Amino acid sequence: MKKTISRTIAAILICAGIAVLISTLLANFVLKKSVSAEEAEFNLKLAALRPDDNTYVDYANDVKFDLSKDPELVEQGLFWITFDENGKIVKTKADTEQARGVVDPNKPTLILIHGMQAGHGQIYREDYYIKHYHLDWNDFGVDTSVNTNIPAYFNMSYVWMNQGWNIGYYHCEKFMAVPEYWSLEQKMWTWVESKTDEDGNPNMGYETSYINLEGKEVKSPIKYGISEHFVAEYIRAMNMLPESMGEKEIRIAAHSMGGQVAAPALFLLYELARDEIGQIPKRCLPDRYALMDTFFSAYAKNNSTGEWLNLLSDNTIAPFNIGWTGKPFIGNSTGRTIAFILEYLDKAGMALEYYTEPASFLYGALPNDILDAIHKHCSVVIINPDWAEAQPSYTKMTDAHNGVREWYMCSLTTTPPTVLDDGSTVPNASMSCEDIRGNHGRFFYQIEGTKDTITTNDVFELRDKHYAQLALEAEANSETE
Repeated sequence: MKKTISRTIAAILICAGIAVLISTLLANFVLKKSVSAEEAEFNLKLAALRPDDNTYVDYANDVKFDLSKDPELVEQGLFWITFDENGKIVKTKADTEQARGVVDPNKPTLILIHGMQAGHGQIYREDYYIKHYHLDWNDFGVDTSVNTNIPAYFNMSYVWMNQGWNIGYYHCEKFMAVPEYWSLEQKMWTWVESKTDEDGNPNMGYETSYINLEGKEVKSPIKYGISEHFVAEYIRAMNMLPESMGEKEIRIAAHSMGGQVAAPALFLLYELARDEIGQIPKRCLPDRYALMDTFFSAYAKNNSTGEWLNLLSDNTIAPFNIGWTGKPFIGNSTGRTIAFILEYLDKAGMALEYYTEPASFLYGALPNDILDAIHKHCSVVIINPDWAEAQPSYTKMTDAHNGVREWYMCSLTTTPPTVLDDGSTVPNASMSCEDIRGNHGRFFYQIEGTKDTITTNDVFELRDKHYAQLALEAEANSETE
């Protein structure tokens, strides 16, 4: 009798155990299925940015300017910046032996990527002077009583060098010396040969052309996009430096159209550092990306359908593909591709900070899905550079776009601003990478300190909703009424 009872109890226990096991397996299956759906969407987008055979060109060896054919391009590419005893900028090509004596691997490094240079990029290079100059060096960490080599005009990169940073400029002005944003977007991502169809219609292929000193277009100095050329120069530059390079922070800061260079370049650098590819050591990867009112492409909403059209691929020129894969852009849009890259970089552990101003068309006219991606994967700060009182001839309407860059660059010298009635701090250039990442998904809006360039008196609000969310709510309310 006891044996029968024991067997019965054992059978019950076994069945219970099996039930628990099945329940656990089913729960795990459901969980994995849910996670897999998210991963599947991520991997599908990632596949558009990866070559099918997982093979990339050898950027360091194969992607270079031919200076014998295009000698003017000696001024283009990545340079390390110092200042001489007279305060004048000295530029050293970053992928040359001379660079070894310019960069201190024991210091953090900032690399700046400028925006559109329509009408003058073939002549002048962007040197990051503040346009209106009426600023006091002493307000930004430069003691004029002991510094004798101060630049004649207020130079933002000098402020960083004075704070102990290596400074790099990526010069691509000659490629950005035209006003057609669609041709610039194309040149940032890919190389498209100019052709005419049988009816005599051009395909608007701008190739990777530049404007020479005579103002004429020179086609195809390289058969790669400018972002890929940045990657090549960056890898060669890191190869010139000691193995301790990368132990300190490396930060990329892009302004305006420079975001169309930086985003694809950062994606490629992280891809090329994968173990199975190994074109760049992981220690040399940038740790942080500052988006200073960057360009995600231009969009317009179709009021009859509610659909957002990417003006580049839908209306302006024939669609073009991603240069290193030959595949279409995610959502047929450079902006949506950049939005995915932010997600990719966020997953990779990069610190991402996005700055803009209230009237910015580059931010305010973005589709909701791109805005949502920015706000999810970046620390977002809306500043309000109303500096007419502080800088003579400054006009908010025309200068605030550059004011975003000036605020960010000058903010290195101050502690992060405070949030009203909160006590938390607001992302700025001096905040650590760890704290920037801790602020991913948060949205700050400036409410005080808007009248001067100095950032010590700035006060911000922490907001729950960004413009796209508010617009959607307003639209829903109007339909209800």
